[in-house]
Amino acid sequence: MFPDIALNEFPAGWALGIFAEEFGDAAPLVRKIIKEKNPPLVRVQLTWSRNKHIYTEKHLAAARRSAAVYERIAIANPNVKIELSPFCEHDLSNPTPWLDTIARIAPHCEIVNCPWRGALSRRYKNEIHGTQIPPDRGNFNYSFDGTGCVDVNYPAFAKRYAKAETFFLWTYQFNGNRNDAQKDDHGLPLPYIEPTNREFWPTKKLMPAVRYLARKEKGEPELAATTTYKSLSDQITPIPGARDLLPVIITPVKALAINFVTTTGEIVATAPYYGPYRDGRNRYYAPQMGHRLAELARRKQGGNPLLTLNAGRIILGTVNPAHRQNEYRAKP
Repeated sequence: MFPDIALNEFPAGWALGIFAEEFGDAAPLVRKIIKEKNPPLVRVQLTWSRNKHIYTEKHLAAARRSAAVYERIAIANPNVKIELSPFCEHDLSNPTPWLDTIARIAPHCEIVNCPWRGALSRRYKNEIHGTQIPPDRGNFNYSFDGTGCVDVNYPAFAKRYAKAETFFLWTYQFNGNRNDAQKDDHGLPLPYIEPTNREFWPTKKLMPAVRYLARKEKGEPELAATTTYKSLSDQITPIPGARDLLPVIITPVKALAINFVTTTGEIVATAPYYGPYRDGRNRYYAPQMGHRLAELARRKQGGNPLLTLNAGRIILGTVNPAHRQNEYRAKP
């Protein structure tokens, strides 16, 4: 199902980042996306180490095999830049021999160095993830990989990594996971789940909300510090239920409902009281997706996406319904 969603929901003209083999052979999907969506760039992570970012000759052998496949794709599609990274997040002190090897196998591709705590490259393009420090020289890619783009202050990350040649969006379901680090309902880590056994893949409900982050400005919302607005709540079931991924307001204020209100006082949505949150605050779920509420606000307010949250006479502040506000899971 996920390859179909990836193909149908992938935005035309955007760059694609993908693993070569970690979730099955990606080459057929890459060929389809190139044919139907015309991406300017495809970056392929050739291998992934499940052992604390330690890469061995076994990984290099796999990278060689996949590099040959994508060299053929690059030759067949000269208008698409194919970038190959032999390892996703390495701890190598000298990655150059690995990078040189892939460069020899795939001369029509650009080779990318993707470190974790390992060395940056001065010869090859680098790619950094999450909250890593931007390189002080040379072209680089940035990916949220490991840091869900829906759970941070997106504009702050876009500003910090504005010099990135390619800026990749990522959230937990892109790896088949339910949420950050696969935690249970009590916030405790779950055991490692093999990729073939993962169930929480992107859906038609999720993908437009992720794309929207990069398409429209957030504005300058101001929300009470004790209140958290999540533009996408947790996905509880593999096929999202009616409440999954809807915006949720978590606040000390208890009321029958919280309203989303325009600058003219019009109520455009009402989030009824749902129940207590695990920290003692109260939860309210909006009736429709956050990016749709943001677009509704823009239409009614001359492009202004911000809506006021009020619980009766108590005003909590303003939010852009498409963006998380407060209690960010990571800071750039």
